[in-house]
Amino acid sequence: MAMPPRADSADLLQERRAELGLQPEPVAIQPARDLLLKGGALGLTLLLLSVGAWVWLMRQADTLEAEVERLQPVEVRLQSAQQRLKAMTTKTKALESETSRITSQLVSIRSGSAFLQQLRLVTPEGVQLKSVSALPQQLSISGIARSSNAIGSFARINALALNLESLPDIPDEGATVEQAKTDDAGSTEFSLTAVIDSSVRASPAELRALGAEGLARRYERLRQDGFDL
Repeated sequence: MAMPPRADSADLLQERRAELGLQPEPVAIQPARDLLLKGGALGLTLLLLSVGAWVWLMRQADTLEAEVERLQPVEVRLQSAQQRLKAMTTKTKALESETSRITSQLVSIRSGSAFLQQLRLVTPEGVQLKSVSALPQQLSISGIARSSNAIGSFARINALALNLESLPDIPDEGATVEQAKTDDAGSTEFSLTAVIDSSVRASPAELRALGAEGLARRYERLRQDGFDL
């Protein structure tokens, strides 16, 4: 270890330091022991900080791992619930579709009494119906129309077609005379068809007016149950 110069010793570098613009007195050199202690304290501080940070990170990792393990059953239950919900939604849609189909079939069934009453109201005098076929989307009629001094048989047939088109479920120009044949007596045998709009529904009051009390009650019950008719 170098010893500091004594006060009474000659400083041979004093003039040289003055020429270089340095302080006249040399800087005292700290003892190596003090430097070692300072360096050791700084290194120990950094080591402790590093160890503390590592311990904290390890605890955070353990906490996160425990949280993940705790949430795994929840995730499994959530996925299972989502699958059940998806299956229930699919079944519900299928049930709603089937219910709508059945409901549509129920209300599409034409009441015999109401239908016959409608035909009686729209059939002109002098027209006799021989056969009637009512399908969900088409009406077929065959019959005989007789002439009179005032009205011809063809006029009566045209009147029947126009009267059919006045019904709510038969559109304009929906009735068509398919064939007509007149005999020597002036009677005309004919057949006609009419397009039926199955989306048109009569109200319960209209059905009762036509004598279809059972169908009117069925409509009212379905509406009370929330079905849109």
